[in-house]
Amino acid sequence: MSDISPNKNAVPFDIESVSDMRGLCSFLDRYEQDILRPIELPAVHSAYWFANRGQFKELMQLDSELSENGALTPFAEVSLAVGREHLQMLKPMYDQRMMQRFRKCVVAGEARGWNPVVFGMFLSIHSVPVREGLLQFGRQIWSGFINGVQEEHGLKETECSALLTEYINRLPSELSGGQKQRIGIARALAAEPKFIICDEVTSALDQLVAEGILKLLTRLQEEMKLSYMLITHDLSTVRAIADGVVVMKDGLIVEAGPKDEMFTPPHHAYTDLLLSSVPEMDPDWLTDLLKNRSEEVTIQENLSS
Repeated sequence: MSDISPNKNAVPFDIESVSDMRGLCSFLDRYEQDILRPIELPAVHSAYWFANRGQFKELMQLDSELSENGALTPFAEVSLAVGREHLQMLKPMYDQRMMQRFRKCVVAGEARGWNPVVFGMFLSIHSVPVREGLLQFGRQIWSGFINGVQEEHGLKETECSALLTEYINRLPSELSGGQKQRIGIARALAAEPKFIICDEVTSALDQLVAEGILKLLTRLQEEMKLSYMLITHDLSTVRAIADGVVVMKDGLIVEAGPKDEMFTPPHHAYTDLLLSSVPEMDPDWLTDLLKNRSEEVTIQENLSS
């Protein structure tokens, strides 16, 4: 793994400004962190499943969301050019209705044809396994950047090959927790269910990522008329998304009811235990701690004197 961290303030986020190996590593690290992992890989995966399920409206929406994402603006020209080139290469498959409709929308200006969207559709049509497809996309991205800089500035082929291998090996098994949860949700939706069991859906996620997952589940529920069963020990998740709550202990129901009632005392003893185990952040904890320590020192000094 590269030990060169990108300096976002000092280095322009532009591949054209890269002229040496250090600059290339910094650019790739930042692209991976800001673009590939949070935006492009999830987009490829979403496009894969939308195409697999024939959800054309969702594909168009995904293409629109990428257009509205300001983080992609510096790379829009290249991504759109590659996506549209792939559409041209897929001409023999235009009898495939989804691809044909999408191409017509791109030609008419109703869609832009982002590379992750077209790539995801291509993977779905050819039934490429998801993990292999994400590897192919990552390989395409890294090869384009690294080979381009190598040819433009004469970087050593051995160093560039090693760098390419390093970045390819980081994908996609090192997806973030939030990305993995989104992939799990997309896989569940592939069967077009009406009822989904979500077992610890926010487990091991930080607060911001967990909030994003819950918002996604809420939006999908509204759009697709889904019902969820949430299995969790995280009562903040229950409070955020549930309508009804069932508390179980040792396989037996000890309390059940609407959410508002369940969070209003009195409670069953086990429900009280669960509620009391939820940590609360005290913004004044450090001030109070220092104050208490100061008081203890004062008391000790008084006793000594």
